[in-house]
Amino acid sequence: MSLEKARLFSDVLRGDPGARILWSRPGVDRHRQYEKVRARGALATSRRGLLFTASHALCHQVLTSGDFGPAPIGASARRRNATGDTTRVHPVDDSFLKLEPPRHTELRSLVAPTFHRRELTDLGPRIEKIVGNCLNELPHGQVTDLITNYAEAVPMAMISEILGLPSTEAPRFAAWGNLLASLLDGARTAQERERSRALVTEMTAYFKDRLNHVDPQSAGLIAGLAQQCPAQLNLREAIATCGMLLVGGFGTTTHLLGNTLYTLLRQPDLRPADGDYTAVIEESLRYDTPVQYVVRVAKADTRLAGRAVTAGTPVVLLLAAANRDPEIFTDPHVFDPGRREPHRHLTFGAGIHFCIGAALARAEAVTAVQSFFERYPNAQISGKAGLLQSRALHGLRRLPVVLGT
Repeated sequence: MSLEKARLFSDVLRGDPGARILWSRPGVDRHRQYEKVRARGALATSRRGLLFTASHALCHQVLTSGDFGPAPIGASARRRNATGDTTRVHPVDDSFLKLEPPRHTELRSLVAPTFHRRELTDLGPRIEKIVGNCLNELPHGQVTDLITNYAEAVPMAMISEILGLPSTEAPRFAAWGNLLASLLDGARTAQERERSRALVTEMTAYFKDRLNHVDPQSAGLIAGLAQQCPAQLNLREAIATCGMLLVGGFGTTTHLLGNTLYTLLRQPDLRPADGDYTAVIEESLRYDTPVQYVVRVAKADTRLAGRAVTAGTPVVLLLAAANRDPEIFTDPHVFDPGRREPHRHLTFGAGIHFCIGAALARAEAVTAVQSFFERYPNAQISGKAGLLQSRALHGLRRLPVVLGT
C-alpha cells in the first residue's frame, strides 16, 4: 500500500466522513456515508482539508455563488493552453467547464443555441427515429445487454448526429466515454495515468483531424465550430469543446436511461398508467443521481455556513445527498414519481455551469423509456446487473434483459 493510500485508510479508521467516501468501493450505494456527512452539520470538515456538504441549500449556494469556481487545471495544462499546444487536449479539464466568465460565457454561447428547448422541438422526430432504430436492433426473445445495446446506443447516436459525426464510429466513441468515466475517480497508478494520456491523445488527434478537414457546408456542430476558428475560438478550444460535448452528451444520459429502466423493470407498478414518463424521469434524476458529486474551490477568502473558508479550499458538493435532503424532499429515500417537489433536484447543477444538455437528456430519456415499455411491456431482467465501477458516477455497466411482447 502506498503512503498516500495508507494515510487515507488511517483517516477512514478514524471515522473521517470524507475519507470514507473517497475510500468506498466503487459501485456500492454510498448514501449511508452521505447521511453521516449530513449528521455532522451543513459543512463537514475532512482531515485532508476538504470541506463536504450534503445540504441542498449549501450546494445550491456554492453552485450559484461567484465566490466559488471549478477546480483549477494543473500547471502542465496551463502551459499547453498558453502555447496553444494541440498535442493533448482533455475533453473536460481543458473545456469551458473549467473556465470562468467572460471566456466561459463566450465559448458556451457558441454551442448553447443547439440545446435550447425550442431547438429540441425540431429534434423531437429525430429522437423518435433514433429510438425506433435502436429498438429494432434489439434481439426479440433473447437475452441482451440493455446498457450497451440501448441505454448507450440512443444518446450516442443522438450526440453523434448533433456533432456531425459518422454513426459507424459509435463503438469507438462509447469506448472513449467508458474509459474516461473509469478514470474520473482519479488515476492512482502509473498504468492508469498512461491509459488516461493515451485516451486524451487519441481523442485530440481525432477531433483535430475532423476540424481541419470538415466540409464547411456539412451539418453538425463540428462544422460550425470549424467556421468559428480562429475568430471566435482557437483550435485547442474547439477540440476541447468537441470532446466535452461527445462524452458529456452520452455518458450521463446513458446512466439516466440505465438507472430508470432498471428501476421500472424491477418495479413495474411504478410505470405510469397514462404512458407519460416525464415525472418518472424527473424522479429518477433525483433518486439515482448519475453524477454523485462535484468539486468547487473558493476563489478568495470567504464565508460559508457561518465559517471562514480560505482561498483555494476545495468544497465537495454531494449532489446525490442534496437530492435526498429531508429539508427539501418528503420521504427522500423513496422513489416517488408523484412527489410535489420533483424539479428541485440539483442533478444538472445550477448557476452558470448548469448542464448545457439538460433539456436534451430529458427529451431523450422520456422518449426512450416510454418507447421501450410500449414495445416490450413484459421484458424481464435475466441475470445480475453490473454496477459501474466509479465513485463519481452512479449507473450500470451491464443489464441483461430478455425481451418479449
